[in-house]
Amino acid sequence: KENTAIAFESESFTYSPPKTKFKDWFNQKRRHVSTASFYKLFDKFQLGLFFLTNLIFILSSITLLSVQYQWIIVLPVVMLRYVLTWVTFGYGANKLDEKDVVYWYPVLEIILIFTQISVFITNLFSKPVHWK
Repeated sequence: KENTAIAFESESFTYSPPKTKFKDWFNQKRRHVSTASFYKLFDKFQLGLFFLTNLIFILSSITLLSVQYQWIIVLPVVMLRYVLTWVTFGYGANKLDEKDVVYWYPVLEIILIFTQISVFITNLFSKPVHWK
């Protein structure tokens, strides 16, 4: 679009104080997800597919490796996927001057997937407090 730009200069970054309690942070995530009904259908599909494919990859990798099914093939595929995504993530984190988060990437990915699932399930059963 013509009215949109990406700015990587540190002067353009916006910071807000982080939530210090897990409950507050989780409720904030619930509010963010509650806006999903306003997304375009294709965007919702892509976001859902992203989390679903990541979850399937992680669970199938753990399962296949734990039963040692064709591990000589599975392990390099898992490693290649993590190397490629780690490099991509690192490139973005470097651009945003968030280098310290790169080391935690594999752990953060798993936490993100399961947190998002928890948020979605929680929002199915109770409505989040909306924006003030």
